Amino acid sequence: MAAILLRGPALTEKELTAQEWFDKGFNATDADDQVRFYSEVIQLDGDFADAFNNRGAARYYKGDLEGALEDFSEAIRLRPEYVDAINNRGAAREVKGDLEGAIEDYTTAVRLNPNHGGAYYNRGNIRDGQGDLEGAIRDYSEAIRIEPNDAVAFNRRGLARKGLGDLEGAIADYSEVIRLEPDDEEAYHNRGLARFSQGDPDGAILDCNETIRLSPNYAQAFNNRGAARKLKGDGLGAIRDFNEAIRLMPNAADAFYNRGNTRRDEGYLSSAIRDYSEAIRLKPDDADALYNRGKIWQRMENTDFALADFRKCLELGGGTRSGGQEAIEEIIRQLEKAL
Repeated sequence: MAAILLRGPALTEKELTAQEWFDKGFNATDADDQVRFYSEVIQLDGDFADAFNNRGAARYYKGDLEGALEDFSEAIRLRPEYVDAINNRGAAREVKGDLEGAIEDYTTAVRLNPNHGGAYYNRGNIRDGQGDLEGAIRDYSEAIRIEPNDAVAFNRRGLARKGLGDLEGAIADYSEVIRLEPDDEEAYHNRGLARFSQGDPDGAILDCNETIRLSPNYAQAFNNRGAARKLKGDGLGAIRDFNEAIRLMPNAADAFYNRGNTRRDEGYLSSAIRDYSEAIRLKPDDADALYNRGKIWQRMENTDFALADFRKCLELGGGTRSGGQEAIEEIIRQLEKAL
């Protein structure tokens, strides 16, 4: 006897329960569909806090921050200790520029749940951006305590530690990122910078090599390796790297400046002047490039050009390599006497 199949009546959209609409929203991948499905949930059950939170998340990713904030706030009204909604509202406030409100939400989230790593991480980012590096490090450390394999938190803590001058700590953090994510070229790049600042050009070159291996068009890595090679006395190798950095990034003022320094030290004075001039064209307030170009003009006994550069350098505050404003003023006086 043939099998008889029985089917129940198909549910129409209007007959779906709030939970069924919620499941549709949760499984949807399109943000517009998510908003529509969660709105159906809310129409059927106005106390469904998770639906408000999830619709808020969909609106957040659509760029509707006002709608997202309304939904997150409603979810919190319905469930005052809804930690994820509080954290999410903090994220929406942060994107809107309400950093004080965002920190308040993140702080509430970690008070209610001391193991909410995302809230610590988010608060750390704001503190970092506000220049509170010590506070940022504390927050990133809490995020790492909760999630020991959070490579992003290690990287951000490394950046903050480097900003405070803790190069050893920064290098340790970048090394942990590399252990967790061996193909992270940014971690190699950041560790190379820290090693260079530490006076370890060999270590910096090794990290630059890895960065370039992973990302062959990483212009800044060539620039950084050039700086490390110059520090080791390999002027020609440094120039080759600066050439490549400039080829990949023709508007890199710092690469022109660095190549100018190297060419000057190698005795290629006219080429150095061209590099400093290009650095100044790209970055007109580069007092150091003006000072260095002025020193070459002075060396070449082109007093008018030298004076013009030193005067402009003085207007810009003297730069960091000139020995200070008094030193520039003395150079200008000596040049003016020679006229």
